Amino acid sequence: MPRWQRLLAWFGLAICTLSGCAYLLGHTFGVLSQQLGNHAVIVSHGVSAAGIIFLLGSIATVHIKAGLVAKKSLFSGFTQLLVLTLLISTGLLLYYGSEETRDFSVWSHWVLGLIFMPVFVWHASKRWRTGSALQT
Repeated sequence: MPRWQRLLAWFGLAICTLSGCAYLLGHTFGVLSQQLGNHAVIVSHGVSAAGIIFLLGSIATVHIKAGLVAKKSLFSGFTQLLVLTLLISTGLLLYYGSEETRDFSVWSHWVLGLIFMPVFVWHASKRWRTGSALQT
């Protein structure tokens, strides 16, 4: 994967994860709610998520295809792709879903969000262990 994609992935996912966790703590659990549960935090979460969706589109055309051809990191890659797809879906349901689905969407989005970063690190760490990456 090219350097710009790796940097965007790490930077975007760090911002998205930190802002999501901050909002969860502030808005849902009331920890420093004025600072962590405010509009700016959720805006940074949404903007970084949009960047991640852009990144997914740029990776899908080459990196995923190269992984399939090389038959490397398939389980961790598809696990990551599944969790990310569910995160995107539940995020969209938070904005566009019905009132009946809102509680489920909120709960499932933050559970999936907490699961995603370890899955991402697991997938990325395969590169570190082997000393190689699928270059594009």
